[in-house]
Amino acid sequence: IYDEKTLKQVTDIAGEHDLVMISDEIYGMITFDGIEATPTASVAGDVPVLALGGVSKFFMRTGWRLGYICFHDPEGRMSELQSVMTKVAGLYGHMTESIPLPIIVACAKTFQGTINSGQQFTKVMETRRDLTMKRISEINGITCVPPKGALYSFPRVESIGTGTKWETDREFILQLMREEGVDAIPGSNYGPAGAGHFRTLLLPSEQTLNEAFDRLDRFMNKHQ
Repeated sequence: IYDEKTLKQVTDIAGEHDLVMISDEIYGMITFDGIEATPTASVAGDVPVLALGGVSKFFMRTGWRLGYICFHDPEGRMSELQSVMTKVAGLYGHMTESIPLPIIVACAKTFQGTINSGQQFTKVMETRRDLTMKRISEINGITCVPPKGALYSFPRVESIGTGTKWETDREFILQLMREEGVDAIPGSNYGPAGAGHFRTLLLPSEQTLNEAFDRLDRFMNKHQ
């Protein structure tokens, strides 16, 4: 999670180069340890920002497939873009498919109502984050920086790419799947900086998480 100072520095760079910022804030309300995520638009000044959100994460309405875009445009530099996007959205709804009316009404009620359910969900995810960090810390050869929010952890396998066990994170994951039936996403899917890592979910039950980490622990002990 970027702190306010870092985010302000990023928006300043965007302003210097006359850029429009696109800020994906779908996980902005799922934060841990008392940390609050700063909305990009709140520090952007006159820099235009498109903030992306949806109801599938914090509000737990995954199957509704509904997202939204918020425009921060104090100087009206994106007025033409906003007009075009509105027209395209309307055209798309007529030509292919649109959001069913019951879902639109339900979303309005969701935004107008309490956020207690989302806060409770976040507390559960924080508990599972803590469990994930505890279990990973007990496994030889794997380290992880505790996530401050969202629904994932991003552990690092120390021996990947060292010429001793696995050359890539993909090779590691494929062998883990074959031998232990545990799946995860290779970190290199998210770019070069993710090489040697893998992504796990915080969403499964504590029982499922413990079973997965038991198998991962067994796998790592077998290949040390």
